Amino acid sequence: MGKRNRERRATKQRQRRSTAQRRREHDQKRYGEPGFPGAGFDGAGFAGTGFAGPANGGRGPTRSPSEPSSSPYDGTGPSQGRPNPGEWAEAIEITLRTAANAVATGAKHAAADCAAELTGPGVPIPATQLGRVAAICLSGLVSQTWQTGWQPRDLVAVAGRRLEQEHAVLLIDVIRDEARAYRPSTVDPRWRAQLGALGGDAEPSRQRPDPVDADLAGRLGTQAGLRCAIEIIAMFYVLPAIRLLLPVPGTAHAGERDGVDVDERALARVRALLAKAESTEFPE
Repeated sequence: MGKRNRERRATKQRQRRSTAQRRREHDQKRYGEPGFPGAGFDGAGFAGTGFAGPANGGRGPTRSPSEPSSSPYDGTGPSQGRPNPGEWAEAIEITLRTAANAVATGAKHAAADCAAELTGPGVPIPATQLGRVAAICLSGLVSQTWQTGWQPRDLVAVAGRRLEQEHAVLLIDVIRDEARAYRPSTVDPRWRAQLGALGGDAEPSRQRPDPVDADLAGRLGTQAGLRCAIEIIAMFYVLPAIRLLLPVPGTAHAGERDGVDVDERALARVRALLAKAESTEFPE
């Protein structure tokens, strides 16, 4: 039994190293050259932030202290303590997700504290880079919520109830930006109608080579923007999966109405149940 456990552990470590290498290469292409110095991230978190990693097995990445180091964040990997652009970007995302995990588990001030320290003088990271990483992280989480049954209108409504109006407004912009990744022919007409009701242009932009909207990244790169982003991420962490009523973006086909065929009365009933659940207080 002990030998099999060691073999399984060794296999998992090899898989993690392989995954980390692929992710570094992917992130380097995705995030681009940030242009800031190779210092400040100390392997546990950005120096001075205090956000070293998920404390309770949340959705953020984690590593057992007893495992051999294969992480790009510990200063012992291929970069020898000088992370490449992809490593910096992933380190920022880990920090944001860790703070969100803390918020989701009761540390209400973690978002404000993390945002203040990431934008403070101790961590000289350009606001544009912070904003880009936050935008990509939020966009990925929005896409994941579609897979678990959520729709744009419902997601914004929940953000408005659980958080503040500023969070709902920011989330609308993230949803619109995420929607531009899909060809219109692969988005269900009912889904497009919801996007249209949110306002703004959510059509794919062939003129924009950068996958991240510059204005959105700029707002997310501020202290207030990062705080809102972390609190939205925390909300995503506790959203339950619900019934999938519409085909998710990217899977619909012209002339087809995939998914469950429901009328507006059924949708209204589902939304009423969601609102009731949101307003119900449960004992700790």
